[in-house]
Amino acid sequence: MDPVPLTMQTLAIYVTAMLLPMWCAVFSVTLYVFLGAIGLPVFAAGRSGMEVVLGPTGGFVFGFIIVTCLLSWLTEAVRSKRNDYSVVELAKKIILPCAVASITLQVLGIVWGKVYTANSWPEMYSNWLQPFYLNMISKIILATVITAFLWKKFPKIAP
Repeated sequence: MDPVPLTMQTLAIYVTAMLLPMWCAVFSVTLYVFLGAIGLPVFAAGRSGMEVVLGPTGGFVFGFIIVTCLLSWLTEAVRSKRNDYSVVELAKKIILPCAVASITLQVLGIVWGKVYTANSWPEMYSNWLQPFYLNMISKIILATVITAFLWKKFPKIAP
């Protein structure tokens, strides 16, 4: 098994962070992590338990909560004025915060993984980051498009 599984969890985290008010988004993601920690099979490949939360990919799992706060905060101003913009304008305004959130999550996950596995930095880069570039870019674009569309289609979906 690869050290870091390819999942769509981060897409859900990004969309949650932008659609819900910050406190709701953070609560939802924290609850998700808690449910996985106590044994519900919610993590990649149906895994669960403290061994996932504290294991080599635990930095990503804890990073979900941190990134939810960060992304919610970074998009708060756009969210509050979303009715003033078209879908394309909204997407342009939130793509950078999504990229910042993605980079932050990668840093948290890789630093934790480095400490946990004691692999070299080049090894971490080639095994934990480089194979996921396309996936990260895809999730940033998808989260941006989904959120911008939902903000316009359902104006009362977020505060």
